[in-house]
Amino acid sequence: MTARSILLISAAVLVVYLAALSQVEEGPVRWLRDNHDVGVYYVRALFYPGQRVPYRDTFSEYPPLATFAFAIPMVLDGETATDRDRYGLWWSGLMALAFLATVGLVVRSRQRLDLSAWPALLMLGPSLLYFSLLRYDILCALLVSASLYLALCRRYEQAHLLLALGAFMKWYPALLLPFYLSLQMREDRSRALRCGALFLLASLGMAGLCVAWFTWDGFLVPYQFHAERGGQFFNPYWLAERLLAVGGGPDWRDHLAVLNPVFAALQGSGLLLLALPVRDHVELLKRCAATVYLFITFCRIDSPQWILWYVPVLLVFLHRPLTLALVALLGVLNYLVFPLGFFGLGLASPWFIGLVLVKDLALLALILLSSVEPAQGEAQPVIEGGGQQDHGPGQPGSSPLGAEDQQ
Repeated sequence: MTARSILLISAAVLVVYLAALSQVEEGPVRWLRDNHDVGVYYVRALFYPGQRVPYRDTFSEYPPLATFAFAIPMVLDGETATDRDRYGLWWSGLMALAFLATVGLVVRSRQRLDLSAWPALLMLGPSLLYFSLLRYDILCALLVSASLYLALCRRYEQAHLLLALGAFMKWYPALLLPFYLSLQMREDRSRALRCGALFLLASLGMAGLCVAWFTWDGFLVPYQFHAERGGQFFNPYWLAERLLAVGGGPDWRDHLAVLNPVFAALQGSGLLLLALPVRDHVELLKRCAATVYLFITFCRIDSPQWILWYVPVLLVFLHRPLTLALVALLGVLNYLVFPLGFFGLGLASPWFIGLVLVKDLALLALILLSSVEPAQGEAQPVIEGGGQQDHGPGQPGSSPLGAEDQQ
């Protein structure tokens, strides 16, 4: 299947979904649309038409670039400031463009590894499509996918800049920095140090601009908010809480407290991967996916849309039928958990708890199998002098959405 075919199929699916969003009401189970988060984005974006300073004059629990992104529909169409439904359609339309760009980057990245492009269609799984258009996580997935594509092209300076931007959209791209540097240290130590300094300076520069605009206290607002949040409903921490509440006796909260250090250790175990050298770009992709998985799966806080944090990374290098089938299965299971199970069954339902358990086991199996997936390709090499070998349409510098037809 050609890259153009994949993008055309993806675009057609997005058009149909957007048309449905414009016609179908939310409904009790929210199987097609969930207006809650987009409604929150609308409220957080009102700093723009009100000419107020975010974090100082208005509250936002989101990092700075995310809060600014929420105002884009109001910048493009002033009527969205007084029409929440119109804002929602604008938002989903913009996220559809980000989704299509992410699919294009997955395709181009696979081509650079000499892999078939068709697995990029697994991005059209129900959960990934649902959360891409109804949340903002696809924006960060786009930045990370673009950064990884540039890393595959060995355009590391640009890759690090996009990582820094991503860290101000969501926190998790900062986790990937050590693995980028580990790979680069094997290729060119001085360039690796320059790139690390570039990431740091870009991050400090953005932080400085934020502090200058909405003060230090305002800059810390989203991070303090999330540090004080309770647990959520979709991960092993919540499963342990549910199971102990049922069978742990009157002291079940004490038993849960004993597990807290265990989960903290599992969450931080991604740092142990730094002890292993990153020898090539496929290992870089594997470490990035595994580290993100460990940090979010064993955290108190989990959200079902975080499937967008690791699936686009996995789809760059997976090629075995079993692991690709698990990606497809996960896209279905995560959709069954949310919205269908969450709204249709309720948190107290044993069926809902079972769905979360099955989803978590499928995700664990996928991460374990992906970590031992045999490499079938490596990014095309660089010739002496820093140039790139001419390998045709996969060479760096061309647009991911303008890919030549290629098997």
